[in-house]
Amino acid sequence: MLFVFVLISIFAGHVSGGRVIKINDNQRGMTDLRSEATEELPRDELVEILHKGQFFQDIISQHVAPLEFHFGHVFENPNEWEQRFEKTDVENNQFQGKVRWGTKNGDYGEHYWDLNH
Repeated sequence: MLFVFVLISIFAGHVSGGRVIKINDNQRGMTDLRSEATEELPRDELVEILHKGQFFQDIISQHVAPLEFHFGHVFENPNEWEQRFEKTDVENNQFQGKVRWGTKNGDYGEHYWDLNH
């Protein structure tokens, strides 16, 4: 649960630009929050941000049982993307996974594995 809270805190800090907005009892209105959080960017900096393209990354982790884990990630940028998911059961020696990837040129691949030893 702490891991999820840390991820949400990091995401919220990234979305808000790292600014911390304090609310007093006198400042409960949404207009006050908007006026405090609004900062004008210079036009050339705004144009540069819009031309860069968007990046996205998400990390998934789940501790299902004492010796069983599910984890993976999703990654996207303007040129390529990748999805990777894995399941590990150490007690029963089972390892499963799936990776999918692609590029803006139309290249695509999938790789699956299921190891039972």
